[in-house]
Amino acid sequence: MTVGDHSRACAFVADTYEKYGTDLRRYLNRRIRDRQDARELAQEVWRRLLRIKDTTEVIEPLAYVYRAAANVVAEYRMLRRRDCVRVDSEAVTYAAEHPAHIAPDEMSEQLDRQTEIHRVLATLPKSYRDVLLMRITDGLSYVEIARELQLTPKTVEQYFYRAMTLVRKRRQGS
Repeated sequence: MTVGDHSRACAFVADTYEKYGTDLRRYLNRRIRDRQDARELAQEVWRRLLRIKDTTEVIEPLAYVYRAAANVVAEYRMLRRRDCVRVDSEAVTYAAEHPAHIAPDEMSEQLDRQTEIHRVLATLPKSYRDVLLMRITDGLSYVEIARELQLTPKTVEQYFYRAMTLVRKRRQGS
């Protein structure tokens, strides 16, 4: 990328940020319930826009921003699914300092429940699993999910109820 290309990309991003920064923040906050993670993802979207070699080819900047954001959110979710174990450093410190308050049975039960949930989710068809996770973990409406997955809201609703039915059946069967 030449210096001229880079300065055009910077100007494009600055203009796009000015026009659509609020929309992007709202979009990310709805999909990512953690404000800090949403801020970091927004930075990644703007970083990706800076890498555009020829900004004159971007006909619809808002659509481009949303597509970049959707990709960033998808990558974020994929990485979070792989990273199932969370560590609360304050809880670890407290447990180390107060060993009598450790409840290993509770921790193992919670891990067993998480493992069971992941196992059941893995058996669902991808479309059902996507709808279920977007509805439950992201809190999206049927209309929002339909828009993101390019389905009708009625189809999204059917997928959600079918997924819930399968989850119940598979949890009872185990």
